[in-house]
Amino acid sequence: MPIDYDKIVEGRRRNWESLKPEEIREQEREAQRERLRKEREEKGKEGFFARRQRLKDEAAAEDRKRFRRSLRQSVVMVGGLLLIAGVYLGITHLIQQQREAALRRSLEEVQALVANGTIVLNTTTPVQAFGTWRSAWKRGDVPTMVKMLSPRYINKATDTKSVADLMQEYERLYREGRLEPVREITLDFETAVAVRVPLPPYRNEELALFKSGEVTKFQEKGPPKQYIVALSYNRADKQWYFADVREAKYFSVKWYMEAMIRPMRIGPGATIYTEEGNPIQDSPLRMRPQSRGNQREGRPPPVTLK
Repeated sequence: MPIDYDKIVEGRRRNWESLKPEEIREQEREAQRERLRKEREEKGKEGFFARRQRLKDEAAAEDRKRFRRSLRQSVVMVGGLLLIAGVYLGITHLIQQQREAALRRSLEEVQALVANGTIVLNTTTPVQAFGTWRSAWKRGDVPTMVKMLSPRYINKATDTKSVADLMQEYERLYREGRLEPVREITLDFETAVAVRVPLPPYRNEELALFKSGEVTKFQEKGPPKQYIVALSYNRADKQWYFADVREAKYFSVKWYMEAMIRPMRIGPGATIYTEEGNPIQDSPLRMRPQSRGNQREGRPPPVTLK
């Protein structure tokens, strides 16, 4: 009676592999060879170009996966950077607004003191020095006027004269009413605004700029005028001093150091500046090179010493 091999394997759990009849093993080996042959035929049918295309498609699919992954990471990174930048800009803007508000309050306070006739004698900050300058001229305090002149300004204004001589000259001119035009200009700064007020620590001869409101003189023709006063910091004694005052159109707000202040000329050959501080070169006379003699003209002081 023939042995039913499948039933024996199904009924008992033993290692029947070694008990397989030889013909069954041969059949299994033949089936394995046939399967491998068919796989080789299938691969052979694919061909070189088909395999290359398949590999390219697989590589492209992998690249797309990597790209999508990198894109997600980039979006997260850029979003984080934008968030940080937004927070930083917001904080910076808030600090700037607070500083401007504090500056306006300080300027309003010192202007109120000057308007009430209170003596202001403080040159440790730009705003206080501005109030001291206006207070001295409003009260006719000649010694304070001269003491507020910057060292560089005094060197150009005195020439061979001493500071004592300069003081006497100012007092004489004030008594004669020769300083009244300058005094009127200082009074025009009642509604002044800060154009440039640097943050500490201040550099030596760094400028602080204040601009007056628009002023219309009854005896003068033409559009309203505005003036700019420049104060300079002296690092040696940590005080602010007067550096220059002139009509705004003759002063460049881009000048941030006292040494940058150019001599003022009036008339057809004068250089006029825009509100942004850029020179206007629309006049043939301004475009024409200056003579050597004109180039040597010094910056005049706020008063003419005669």
